[in-house]
Amino acid sequence: MKINIVIADGLTGRAARLYGAPLAHHLARRGCEVRLILLHRRWDETEAKRFEAEPGVTIVYVQQAFERLSGRSLLRRGVTVTRAMLRAILEYETDVNVICEMHPTVVAAARIARFLRGTPMVLAAEQLLSESANCRAKKTCGFFERVGARLSAAIAANSRQLADRLSEMSRGRNRAVFVPPAIEPSLYRTGGLGAEALRELLEIEDRPVAACVGETGEPEARALMDIFAAVVRRIPAAILLLADGGESGLRAEYARRIGVADNVRFARPISAANFGRYISLADVVVDPTGDAAGRVLPGMFFGRPVLAAGGSDIAWLLGEGGITVRPDATSDFEQALYLMLVDRRLRLKMGRRGAQRVRRHFLWENLAERWVDLISGVAAGSSAAVKREAERVRREEGVLS
Repeated sequence: MKINIVIADGLTGRAARLYGAPLAHHLARRGCEVRLILLHRRWDETEAKRFEAEPGVTIVYVQQAFERLSGRSLLRRGVTVTRAMLRAILEYETDVNVICEMHPTVVAAARIARFLRGTPMVLAAEQLLSESANCRAKKTCGFFERVGARLSAAIAANSRQLADRLSEMSRGRNRAVFVPPAIEPSLYRTGGLGAEALRELLEIEDRPVAACVGETGEPEARALMDIFAAVVRRIPAAILLLADGGESGLRAEYARRIGVADNVRFARPISAANFGRYISLADVVVDPTGDAAGRVLPGMFFGRPVLAAGGSDIAWLLGEGGITVRPDATSDFEQALYLMLVDRRLRLKMGRRGAQRVRRHFLWENLAERWVDLISGVAAGSSAAVKREAERVRREEGVLS
């Protein structure tokens, strides 16, 4: 089976790193011929060195389209990028086009490919771009999300709530299935500076540490520091490690303003390769955004208890590996963080159970067969694979809860 996986980003981008590249690897290991088509603004020769492609995976870059567009309108840019990406999709005959993240240019190109060659499209959705705080064209993104939902042969969403939303957006043409997020252990290589040396460098010593590792927006970072300020009044030695590469100058100024400058540490941009080094410093992994693939599962994988803001999907993922609170329940988040930092036995119990849960249920190796079944069913023109996946999730929800 020949498959295109199309992503509007580079290899180091979130969608490729956490979804596209692992999916490509595991499909190739199961006999598929995979082309990973990537779009990004700059072509970095060193990027290819960070990705050890499996035999059967070909990486295709569409990069020049961005470099020629400085000063042009957003519409002309979108048209040019769509054309460049469409050429890459049509270069070879494939059985299925898998779209990771519903970027307008990606959806448009895959839609045209379906019209020209009849190649079916599968959506692999983590979020709705139209609802992202960083989206500058919400109406345009929303329109293409609806188009993608209605014209896809199948939709796989990494949360039940998103699956329901996309099913509604398809207006009855599609039934989105929930395929849980997964973690690829080979991404998280440890090494380099050891935990003790890193503790000394960051002046953490033996103090209790709550770590937020991974991308975090400015509003969420400030809200987390506000919560942590209340915890510091009860645990003066506590440390908050913000290892996400945000604007540390502005955040340090805010920490001084609320009186926790001596209790907050900032780290440079974190890649998957050194994620484990920073997680090793944490007594508790905190996630103010409910980032299942980027923070919750990696924290559990490394045996750390996770405190996450989120809904029922995050609570289901965590199981007994941590605590989930509503995003607007700041007092509950504060109390939960305090309890987790002072109770070592609770932390060890949650960390152990979380690590066991991830290794049993949420590794890419364990979930890849679901993707093979879903995509092969689409390639064969059958809807049975989607129905089987929905039924399998319903059966497993009771087992994993």
